[in-house]
Amino acid sequence: MQKENFLTTLTVLVSFLVIIGFFHQWVLTY
Repeated sequence: MQKENFLTTLTVLVSFLVIIGFFHQWVLTY
């Protein structure tokens, strides 16, 4: 249970970082 929770948190963190990086790159390009 704890392992699944950690995996979900890790996935959310990675997705959040990807979205932030993509948005930051878009802002820099624009």
